[in-house]
Amino acid sequence: VETLYSAGFGTFVEVEPLSRILEGAARPGHFRGVATIVLKLLNIVEAERAYFGRKDFQQQLLVRKMCRELDLPVEIRTCPTLRESDGLALSSRNRYLNADERQTALSLYRSLKLAEERLQSGERNVKAVAGEMRSLLETAGARPDYAIIADPDSLEELTVPSPHMVALIAAYVGRTRLIDNWPITIEPRS
Repeated sequence: VETLYSAGFGTFVEVEPLSRILEGAARPGHFRGVATIVLKLLNIVEAERAYFGRKDFQQQLLVRKMCRELDLPVEIRTCPTLRESDGLALSSRNRYLNADERQTALSLYRSLKLAEERLQSGERNVKAVAGEMRSLLETAGARPDYAIIADPDSLEELTVPSPHMVALIAAYVGRTRLIDNWPITIEPRS
């Protein structure tokens, strides 16, 4: 800590508006810390490329925006989310789930897949699909913070489908807050 944040340290990076929505709203100041330390580390190691997981979708998007807007010569690559065979996204937080909660946690993946299936089958009411995601979570016993379908570049919540979208969820399962997301692509109909 002393090496990276010297006495009197007062310079921080804010990536707006991404740092204030979704995870940023749930954890005020979190993304300011992420952006600041990532910028410092990229500068210290003079990285040519950096790899971030898709599971923390908002974080990788925020880092990508920071690098682009601050003209950092770093290529940000996004790695796929690793999942258990039943679809549960790998996370260090999964260790806090008991056996029943782990089963409830599967509702996150099922909600994301439901959104993909509904939108790819032609559903036009994106808000209704998001409502179905939330309902599936609640029925399973999860307590959603949010369940939305958004633009993958801005995280603006969508009301009508677009060719590229991302479904995003944050929900409490027991006392554990889990996040997950799923990219959704709609192929043009011929």
